[in-house]
Amino acid sequence: KGEKYYKEKKYDQAIDYLTKAIQLDPEYEWAYAELGYVYINLKQYDKAIDYLTKAIQLDPKDERAYRYLGMAYEEKGQYDIAIEWLSKAIEIKPNAYNYYWIGDVYRLKKDYDKSIVSLKKSLALDPKYLNAYLLISYIYNEQNEYEEAIKIMEEAIKLIPDSEILYAELGKIYMLNKNYNKANENIKKAL
Repeated sequence: KGEKYYKEKKYDQAIDYLTKAIQLDPEYEWAYAELGYVYINLKQYDKAIDYLTKAIQLDPKDERAYRYLGMAYEEKGQYDIAIEWLSKAIEIKPNAYNYYWIGDVYRLKKDYDKSIVSLKKSLALDPKYLNAYLLISYIYNEQNEYEEAIKIMEEAIKLIPDSEILYAELGKIYMLNKNYNKANENIKKAL
């Protein structure tokens, strides 16, 4: 039920349920990890870090706890620490989601090359991971590399042709590139 409540953004109920689960079983690692995730959503990062650290002590193989810990440190602006925790998550489970998050931290550090490498690893594992495409596009736009941004969006649209978000993003890129006809064409597809 704790997971159900936080997915519904009923954080107080999720905290109550997960706290009771821990009271019933102080070794229940999953509840600590989920409680940490709830506190990230509430922007209570230090509390989140405490619960996630406990989750890792109880189960050092739970990649979610490492990923969530990386996310908490990312939100605190402690990017190097975030990268350490996300790297551990990748060691345990090299999935698209973990590569995405480490790519996001590299982006925030303005280490765009490492960010794009990580995001492309994410896409190699899940070729339809929409957020990875959007973040790569964002990075190229930040560097005024509009042609690269257009290529990545067109690649994404081939794989996910019904995504309105991708057409809107492509329209935005064409707008920045002052190609107003293409911008208009793609924005209409987004509507």
